[in-house]
Amino acid sequence: MVTGVTGAASSWFQVNGFALDPAGDIYAAGSVVTEDAPVGFCYTGALCPPFSSWPTDATGRDAFVMKVNGTDGSIEWAKELGAPGDDEAEGIAYTPAYLDLVDHTTMHPEAIWPVGYTNGLMLDMVTPIAGGADAFVARMDVADGSTSDQNGEYFIKAFGSSNDDYAMGVSPSIDLTDVPGAVQIAGATRGVVTSDSTRDPSRTDLDAMVVQVSPYLDGLVHYKDEFGTTSDDYAVSIAAGVDSHFVAGVTWGDLGGTGNAGGEDVFVERVEDDGSTSWMHQLGTSGDDDLTGMQAAPDSANALFLIGSTDGVFPHQQVSGSSVFLGRLAADDGEVRLIQQYSISGDDHAYGTALDSQGILSWVGDASGGFLKTVQAL
Repeated sequence: MVTGVTGAASSWFQVNGFALDPAGDIYAAGSVVTEDAPVGFCYTGALCPPFSSWPTDATGRDAFVMKVNGTDGSIEWAKELGAPGDDEAEGIAYTPAYLDLVDHTTMHPEAIWPVGYTNGLMLDMVTPIAGGADAFVARMDVADGSTSDQNGEYFIKAFGSSNDDYAMGVSPSIDLTDVPGAVQIAGATRGVVTSDSTRDPSRTDLDAMVVQVSPYLDGLVHYKDEFGTTSDDYAVSIAAGVDSHFVAGVTWGDLGGTGNAGGEDVFVERVEDDGSTSWMHQLGTSGDDDLTGMQAAPDSANALFLIGSTDGVFPHQQVSGSSVFLGRLAADDGEVRLIQQYSISGDDHAYGTALDSQGILSWVGDASGGFLKTVQAL
């Protein structure tokens, strides 16, 4: 989590996820509290409406998205997405321009896709709220953060069940059998979202869910999977491969069939194109282990990288208090190749992560103050 003041006496923001584009520019997503006049947060006033015009709740959190110039670190634009009640952006992905699926001639523009949850109707939202907290997804213009335009390229919409739903992570879908320009979303639900769900409607715990959203028809939503134990389970991150995708999250139960190590554990699974699970592994310490991000390396590297926080100790590590962990797994069979823990203050937490084309893995976090750490992962 990167935190800071926005210029108002009792305002602050936190970064929960970020994405990179081919030019090296950075798109950050998170939450902001603007209880006072948000002087200094909307860095380019022409692109940011007056905050008084947004349907925000002065006592709660709003989601935000900002673009940071990758060369000099300047803020190019920042947008607040809010509704009455708490709203939070949990993840964000970049997708390149793509060829139209119907006419095969029109090129649709590159875009960014923040995801999260909302407790109300956001500005420009094209769908009503289904009930409880709803997951949301937006397709935004990289140039200025617009969520609507006359050509229908951009949108923001809510989705989910009649109960609470949360979108936590998002990844572009690179499988050639999928819809061009689509994204896959990892999240959680307290309701029933898939037609073949075996969930008892009377249950109130969270189940993990996987959703695909296409850029057509203001974001056509397809619920691909819902799974879990009778304890809380939620998918935090998703990464696409050429012939499969990877889902990672946390569980308080036993998803991997090997038992729960204690409290909150991490799970990772590989799902093939036909929907079958190739492998699922659950790992953790005797404490609580909170996964916050995952990145898949190119196929030739056969690697998955996990990032998160724990108050326990993994084998062969020597830390105390809460620390950040970095894990590397083999993508073909899920074998754990490395788990390394990092501690700066003894109260360390990791949040969003990104892997660039040079094999550099970066993550944002909090250790009694925000930080950004990078390692040469490949």
